[in-house]
Amino acid sequence: MEKQTLNIKVVDDSLSEKEIYSIKISNQKLSENNSFLYELDKYQKAKKRKGLASCKNRSAVRGGGAKPYKQKGTGNARRGTNNTPLRRGGGVIFGPSPRDFEYKLDSNVIKYGYQELFNSISDNMIIINDSLLKSVKKTKEAKGILDKLNKDKNLKIVLIVEEEIIKTVKTWKNIDNITILNRRELEVNKVIHSQFVMIQAESIKKIEEAYFG
Repeated sequence: MEKQTLNIKVVDDSLSEKEIYSIKISNQKLSENNSFLYELDKYQKAKKRKGLASCKNRSAVRGGGAKPYKQKGTGNARRGTNNTPLRRGGGVIFGPSPRDFEYKLDSNVIKYGYQELFNSISDNMIIINDSLLKSVKKTKEAKGILDKLNKDKNLKIVLIVEEEIIKTVKTWKNIDNITILNRRELEVNKVIHSQFVMIQAESIKKIEEAYFG
């Protein structure tokens, strides 16, 4: 099977791009219209939906035990309860009820979806060493790194890190338009709509093991 190489720039502690991190992806498996990526994005959004919309049907409406009026002699249509959806204050016909929108997605679709994701953003993506990320203690230092990388602070930037250092890199949150994502809970939608992606060196290795093997 033919292989396509995904090349990502690596930034060292001196912020110079000296290395290229290469990942091999299966060329034949990726679709031309990113259909795997679409399915993965739809799957993640469905998992996040709360599904709390609810209303009462005729069995849940309070009251309605007694017949509102006698069967004959009133001139009205016969009625056995006030809970009927045809009357004001009655139940709702086919109304929403709490539900779970999550569904199962084939593991290969998830795998190829992430391959398409990183294939589409590789040109606007860099890998940052763990030591450099952990050394940033102030917002001023984080802004300095963006300046040296010649990146406008108005860009929508995503920083992907491991869960263990999320608290360590919290200073990046003070910069507008920067979103920090946990590698284990990588939201495709936020990555797709970003203009520049920075990823921890350890995170890209684990992503390669999980989705590019």
